[in-house]
Amino acid sequence: MYKIAKHKSFVDRKIKKCMNKFLTIITLITFSLNFCKSQNLELSLKQLFEKANALNLPLLIVRYDQSMLESDPSYADFILDSLMNASHNKFIIDTEFVVYKLDSESSKEEDIEFQKQFIMDYTPNFILHSSKGELLHFYNPISYESENDNIVQDLRDTLNIKSKLLLTRLNLEKKFVENNISNKDLYELIKIRNSVHLKTQKEINEYVRLGNNIDLYLMEIINQQTFKMSDSVTEHLLTIDEQNKYSNAFNLLTYFRNICEKAWRYQDLPEFEQAQKWKVFYEKKAIEEMNKEFLGDLFFNSSIQNNFVTQKDLIERLSLYTSSNDLVNIVKVGNEIANNVLNSYKSDKKEYVQNELAKGDFLMKGTIELNPTMDSTFLKSIEYREKNRDKIILKYENLFDENIANHLNTVSWTFYEKVTETSELKKALKWSKKSIELHSTAANLDTYAHLLFKLGHKKKAIKYEQKALEMAVTEGNDRYVEEFKQEILKFKSIH
Repeated sequence: MYKIAKHKSFVDRKIKKCMNKFLTIITLITFSLNFCKSQNLELSLKQLFEKANALNLPLLIVRYDQSMLESDPSYADFILDSLMNASHNKFIIDTEFVVYKLDSESSKEEDIEFQKQFIMDYTPNFILHSSKGELLHFYNPISYESENDNIVQDLRDTLNIKSKLLLTRLNLEKKFVENNISNKDLYELIKIRNSVHLKTQKEINEYVRLGNNIDLYLMEIINQQTFKMSDSVTEHLLTIDEQNKYSNAFNLLTYFRNICEKAWRYQDLPEFEQAQKWKVFYEKKAIEEMNKEFLGDLFFNSSIQNNFVTQKDLIERLSLYTSSNDLVNIVKVGNEIANNVLNSYKSDKKEYVQNELAKGDFLMKGTIELNPTMDSTFLKSIEYREKNRDKIILKYENLFDENIANHLNTVSWTFYEKVTETSELKKALKWSKKSIELHSTAANLDTYAHLLFKLGHKKKAIKYEQKALEMAVTEGNDRYVEEFKQEILKFKSIH
């Protein structure tokens, strides 16, 4: 009896072991199939659209940011899981959708072209297409728990609805391509495309070209994307009545800032210079409008505000000319920056301090009026401000000096890197020295040392690079410490 029972137990264990192996193999095969299906690493975006059509399954494009992968290269493998609270959601997505992982920094031409049609502000995104390749919906962003919980159901619902909005959009897009669309329908098309994050530059340009006015809603859509200086919209915005609400300085500043940023990114110098002129104009106008609306004539000297805007403009120009190695403009704008800050230093500093004092007093007064039962901590800060006026003034003076020193150091270092003419390098040396006098840092001491070395003053260069090293140690900047040690060795090794 014992032997029979023992034998039965042995057989049961054998069967169980075999079953476990079988189930393991089946599980691995199933997982591998699903994994390969979800990854589609060997297939291009075009091929995935074709596959979705062949399988009659919707295509779900998951867009992620390459920078997310640097700390953890495996992130791409479980990005869907990272967006879902429940792991079964991933299985649903893998079986009900064809999935393509779109690298937002991809160098593939088709990936780049695909992304150009969208306004993509966040990562990651889900972009849902029908099996026929029709854009159904854009989920942006999908990083919040409430959305994670419902994302699968939302995707299913979107597919089940057979969206009337989609059919309307496709019909209007067809009319637009055929140049057979009314002004009302064109406006509606712009709204619908915007609702699924599709860019609308062509549609809006045509809408304006036909003589229609831009309202606040359209202005909001316009400032979510970037136009060109040659576009109809730009011409329209520069000729409209300033009393129109949508044409306020803040909206127009955003518009031209977007053009500047894109032109800078693509090193389009003519486009940048045209847009930058208007960006500066509306930046000054925006400051003026803000002061009138909120602060009246209590403070804010307009001349110093305009000087700050002008300096910012010149620094941005210098950055572009430096990146494009435009030596003529580097020298021209560099001199302009340095001369501006040095020539107006005393008057600007005085006005800056007065403005900051007035601003602080105004805000303190307003806070007290709005909160009569102020807590003791805030009241003590008011009391400190009144009793230590000299210290407050010194603080503002130091902030101003630091800002000017940074401008001078930026120009000086640019000249060190790009300029070879001795007379210009000598100017940069003077600007660098003034920068150190105003606000000494490891960075501007290093700049001064490099200019000295480039002008042939080796011993003095080593002396100031040593000072830069000591300052870097004091500042706790480990990167600078190692870098400056190497620079000292380099200076010493060159005869």
